[in-house]
Amino acid sequence: MLQALHILHGARTLIIFEGWDAAGKGGAIKRMTSSLDPRYYKVFSIIAPTAEEKDKHFLWRF
Repeated sequence: MLQALHILHGARTLIIFEGWDAAGKGGAIKRMTSSLDPRYYKVFSIIAPTAEEKDKHFLWRF
């Protein structure tokens, strides 16, 4: 239902998960997206920063 409202109204939502490895983020994302239509959402996996990225502000990566 919520996804249908977002599609009809052209709304966008950003959900960010932060935490240690093996903290259950992947399972939570799978449970959240299991009932959604995959044509209308994207999941972006962010890896650990490189040495160059660590030297800059964290938002520089994005």
